[in-house]
Amino acid sequence: MIAFNQPDCSPRLGFGLLLAGVASGVLLLVEGAGRPMAAVLVGPDVSHFDKLLHAAAHAWLATLFFLGSYLLGWPRARLPRAATCATLTFTLTMLLGTAVEMVQAHVGALHGRVFDFRDIAADALGSGLAILFWLVVVWRVPRLYTGRKSGP
Repeated sequence: MIAFNQPDCSPRLGFGLLLAGVASGVLLLVEGAGRPMAAVLVGPDVSHFDKLLHAAAHAWLATLFFLGSYLLGWPRARLPRAATCATLTFTLTMLLGTAVEMVQAHVGALHGRVFDFRDIAADALGSGLAILFWLVVVWRVPRLYTGRKSGP
């Protein structure tokens, strides 16, 4: 179990989560240049499965970026930090989602990939739901990730 109440644990864990988010984002960009994952998993006839994959991938990215930036500890106050992290996370995931669509439109065109605004909408939905979930966690569990020990 990770001890969040150790003074220098949170920033190191936050930095590690941010690195995992960057690596995941790079993998999404690389995947956008090739054959669609939905076609590989279930065949070419399932059209909406791709939107579910977009939402899930961006929920994963939002989780990594939100928690990573939140654990870095700036700003110091819990709720302003959560709002800052939510805004930065949503902006970053939407920029990445748009970049993936641009890669699909140019490089992925060799594999039948196209720019699709519905994919960006699915990205926004997945990212937004993940961010909302973590905002609720931060709001409802104030001792979580603050460095204070839990219990009496």
